[in-house]
Amino acid sequence: MNIPDEALRNQLGETATTLERYGFAHWSKKLVVLRDKLGGVSRSQMLSEIGKLYGGFGTLMDLAVDPSMLPTGISEDAANKEILHAVNALYEYVKAG
Repeated sequence: MNIPDEALRNQLGETATTLERYGFAHWSKKLVVLRDKLGGVSRSQMLSEIGKLYGGFGTLMDLAVDPSMLPTGISEDAANKEILHAVNALYEYVKAG
């Protein structure tokens, strides 16, 4: 299944927004840079670059919210679930190719 570039672009943006919301500006900026490169590099290269953000220690799969960064009214559990959902949704695009 080949996901259209626009859908991948949107998912990169949505994931970046989620990460920014919970204090992960570093990761958010990486995703925005990748989103902005989409179309300027081959699709396989783009998916490879995104995929590299998921392997090893200190990757997107290791994120857990800092309780001091929580917006009012959001529980730590709910925030971590939202982050995990966004990160997993982006990874599904990588797997789908």
